[in-house]
Amino acid sequence: MAEILLDTAVRGSIIALLAVGLTMVQGTLRFANVAHVEFATLGSYAVVVLTGTGLGLLPSSVLGVAVVAVISV
Repeated sequence: MAEILLDTAVRGSIIALLAVGLTMVQGTLRFANVAHVEFATLGSYAVVVLTGTGLGLLPSSVLGVAVVAVISV
């Protein structure tokens, strides 16, 4: 049960962080720019693919961030 609660808290905090970012962009620009949500999704897919190739979670996360940073620039 504790694992379920921890996983729920982690996933909820990720969604809350994305929602706060979207709200800040909406409040500043008066335009709902959802690009950062798309990059978060792309990063999570990159981490899943890299983890599936045999890399650990930490190296996959670092490479996933690097991949999204290169794509976003």
